[in-house]
Amino acid sequence: MYFKDSEIYGKIKVINEEKSIILEALIDTGAFKTLIPESICKELSLIQVEIKPVWGICPTPIKVNIYLAKVYFLEKLVINSVIGFDIPSEKQVSLIGRDILSQFDINIANSIKTCTIVKKRK
Repeated sequence: MYFKDSEIYGKIKVINEEKSIILEALIDTGAFKTLIPESICKELSLIQVEIKPVWGICPTPIKVNIYLAKVYFLEKLVINSVIGFDIPSEKQVSLIGRDILSQFDINIANSIKTCTIVKKRK
């Protein structure tokens, strides 16, 4: 994980059978589930398994697509599905949500711009 300005990012690898991509993703402790752009879901030919209403910064829920995908973080398989959604932004945005973050112990020192992360023991 690393800082960019005041935001913290990590890399996730998203895999569907023979296709894969490594994405830079913003660490978002407010996101319940990891999110990647809808266009990446299409590019990887991910299988849509659900449409789910979610609440976020919008005053009303929005419907998002849930896709099957193997997602790796720090070289460990951490989840098997993602939200596909295009966040309105100048560039494509991916988010690492609590479905991944809850599997790790994370320490953030904003004053010196460092972050340590360790996989939780079972």
